[in-house]
Amino acid sequence: MEMPGINRPERLLDGFATPLADTGDRQNWPEGLDAQERDLTDRMVRLAGLMVADTPADDPAVLDEVEWYHEAAARYGLTTAELFTCLGQLCAEDEQVRRLFDRISPGLAAYQRNAVAAYARTRMR
Repeated sequence: MEMPGINRPERLLDGFATPLADTGDRQNWPEGLDAQERDLTDRMVRLAGLMVADTPADDPAVLDEVEWYHEAAARYGLTTAELFTCLGQLCAEDEQVRRLFDRISPGLAAYQRNAVAAYARTRMR
């Protein structure tokens, strides 16, 4: 179902500067990366849906959605509230990452930053 103000790019990572995406040759991507890209897109679209519905960033439904980001960050050692908050801030401040989020819906990077900060304050302390 289409939602106003939300885009669902078929290839979210196209144009995102990573060694894999820069080659433009998806045939050489590791197995499963396309599925991970679709999963990431789905998660970002769900978060955008909450944003366009004016759901506060500290609402339990938003925090539940951010749980996945926390679990992913923890796998890379970002296990403290401070580090997780910094990751959210980076997503909003880094131009390339911000464009990736805002490609789904304008303002999504800032909303995600606020949701990550709320998650860190309420669920990581």
